[in-house]
Amino acid sequence: MSPDQLRRKPVEEIQPHEIDSFLKRRKPFVVRGWLEDRLKQDDPVWGKTKARVIVIPPESKGVTSVAQRAAGKELVEMTYREVFDKIAGERQGVRYYVFGDYSPKEIWKALPWPKPVHGSTIYVTSGDTLSKAHFDLWNVFLIQVEGKKSWKLFSPSDYPFMYPVHNSVTGEVRRCLADLDTPDFQTYPLLKRVTCHHVTAGAGDLLYMPPRWWHEVRTESFSVTLNASLFQTRGESAREIFSYFGNSLRARFVYRSSHHIPLLTLLTPVIPPRLAARVETTLDRFNDWRAHRRTMKVQDRTLL
Repeated sequence: MSPDQLRRKPVEEIQPHEIDSFLKRRKPFVVRGWLEDRLKQDDPVWGKTKARVIVIPPESKGVTSVAQRAAGKELVEMTYREVFDKIAGERQGVRYYVFGDYSPKEIWKALPWPKPVHGSTIYVTSGDTLSKAHFDLWNVFLIQVEGKKSWKLFSPSDYPFMYPVHNSVTGEVRRCLADLDTPDFQTYPLLKRVTCHHVTAGAGDLLYMPPRWWHEVRTESFSVTLNASLFQTRGESAREIFSYFGNSLRARFVYRSSHHIPLLTLLTPVIPPRLAARVETTLDRFNDWRAHRRTMKVQDRTLL
C-alpha cells in the first residue's frame, strides 16, 4: 500500500452456485457475466416505459434529484429510449440522468435476480459522474445492464473512521465528503484505518452489497444500473437500525478536537431530535468529568 493511498482489497469474485453460501457472510461479492444477453440497450421495452429525468445545465454541479429540486430544477418525463438518445447526443455540457427512479415492472422483472427481490430502482448516467461515499440500510443486488462502474466499498465497522457528515447540498446524512481517491491523511487521519474493497462492474455483472456498507461510485461513460432489495424480516431490519445506532455512538467517542462530529447529526435520522440532544448533553457532561478526572490525576502525580 502506498503511504498516500487507502488500504485496498478486491471484492471477491464468485460463481453463481456459490451465491447462497456467500450471502450468509454479509460481505460484498461480484458474479461476472450474470446477465448474459438479456435486456440490451436496443430492447423494445426501453421505448415503452417512461422515466423522470434530471437535466443538469453546464453551470450546475448538483447531480442528485434532491439537489436539483432544492435548486428549483424540474424533472422531465421521457421514455428511456429518449434518455439514451439524449445522452448519446449531449451537447454544450448539458447532462441527463435518471437517479434512483423506481424501475418499471416491465424492466426489472425481466432480469434474472438470484433471490426474490422488491423495490427496484434504476440509475442511468452519462460519463464523468461521482456519487460520494454513503450507505443504506438494506440488502441489495445490483445488475450492470450497460457500461461500467467503479465501486469503493467500506465495511460498517469503518463507520467511525469515515468522517460521516450531513451534506447540506443534497440534504442527506450518512455521507463521507472526504476525497477517497487521493486522501488527505493530515486532515483526515482516521482514514488510514479503513479498508477499501474495490471492484469495477461491467455490463452483465451482478454485485451484492450488504446493509450499511459505504459505497462510492464512479462512472466514466454511459451506464445503466438496476438494483433491487432482498426481502428482510422485521428482526433483520431492526438489527440493522440498532447496529447503525451503535456505530453512531462509537463514532462519538472516536472523534476528538477538530474531528468531532456532533452526536445530534449522527443520531437524528434514527431517533427523535430531542432524545438525541439529551444523549449528546449527557455524553458531553461525561467527557467533561473524565477530562477533569484525568487532569486531577496529572496534578496528583506532579505533587508526588
